[in-house]
Order: sequence, then structure tokens, then C-alpha cells
Amino acid sequence: MTGRLLDGNSKLWDNGSEEKKLNIYAFPGEKGETVKFNYVDYLENNKEKDFSMRNGDGETEITSPPLSIETVYIVKTDAGPKEVKVNGEKVKWEWDNAYGTVIIKLKEGKENKIQIVY
Repeated sequence: MTGRLLDGNSKLWDNGSEEKKLNIYAFPGEKGETVKFNYVDYLENNKEKDFSMRNGDGETEITSPPLSIETVYIVKTDAGPKEVKVNGEKVKWEWDNAYGTVIIKLKEGKENKIQIVY
């Protein structure tokens, strides 16, 4: 995970942007595998938040709790998706062919179920 959450040493890499966001880099496991991880949300008094990612047949599903900051998911895939849904609704997404990643931007404050359909 990366992102501009705190100032501190980040001043060394300052690009002039005041935008705060969290980048989550996700690498799904083999088909049928479920991966779980937690995130300590500094902006919510170090509250631990649980995530899960399941790589199924023809789709990857990520479940995340509400976060206190705008979040960008960068998910490594074998091929570009046919569609991406968040909480059952189609959303805009970007495909980075050079890195084989789908990029999904989400607003803060909502629990999300992300489905990447291949």
C-alpha cells in the first residue's frame, strides 16, 4: 500500500499535490484461493480493518470495509477485464497494459464489494 497520508518525510518526495489518497496494490492468488489482510487506518485512530480477495473462475472479488480516505485499487490481472462492478453497479475503470493492472478509484466512507469480471 502507498499513498500520501502523513507529511513527515514525505516532504522529501513532495510533488506539490495536497491530495490525500491510499493506493492498494492487489495480487490475486491462484483460482479458488482467498487472501485476507488487514489495514490499520491511521486516520481512524489506528483502527484495524479486514479485507478479503477471492480469485474465482472468471472473476476476482475484493471486499473492503469503509475507509476514511479516497482509495485507488491497482489489481494485477492476466488480462484486461470485461467489466468492473462495485456493490453490484458497473463503474469506470482504467487498464494499464504495460503493467497488466486494472485501476479502480473509490470514494471514502463506503463498504465496497469489487467484482472484476474477465
